[in-house]
Amino acid sequence: MKPDKVWRRKQLIVAPRFQMNIVAKSVVLTALVTGLFTWSVFYLVWKYSLDTGNVSLITMLFESKLWIGLGLCMLTSLALSTALLLKVTHRIAGQMYRFEKVLDQTICGDTVRPVITRKDDYFHDFEVEMNRFLNREN
Repeated sequence: MKPDKVWRRKQLIVAPRFQMNIVAKSVVLTALVTGLFTWSVFYLVWKYSLDTGNVSLITMLFESKLWIGLGLCMLTSLALSTALLLKVTHRIAGQMYRFEKVLDQTICGDTVRPVITRKDDYFHDFEVEMNRFLNREN
């Protein structure tokens, strides 16, 4: 009887130091950009209302609905950028982890299966060269 396929949960963080470094920088950059955008909107509306004498625009700036909406937009952009970068760094770090394990097995003298990358992963050219190397070693 054929054994059942073992289902493993996809581990999103493979190389924490590498991935968290990039994600942290991205979160800071996203927060900076959205903060600058919010400040520029506030400044432009404030300046326009002072130039035109329209005080109702200034009172609009201090309404809680506006700041709740801007806060939600900022949190959403932070969450989306974090998720996107975790996915992208996983495609890089996951392959590097696999290549590292294959090289460790080769150094130890174990038989190694060919490296297979997923369609959406990067380093397809390196996969071809790694498999050429493994075929040459065997």
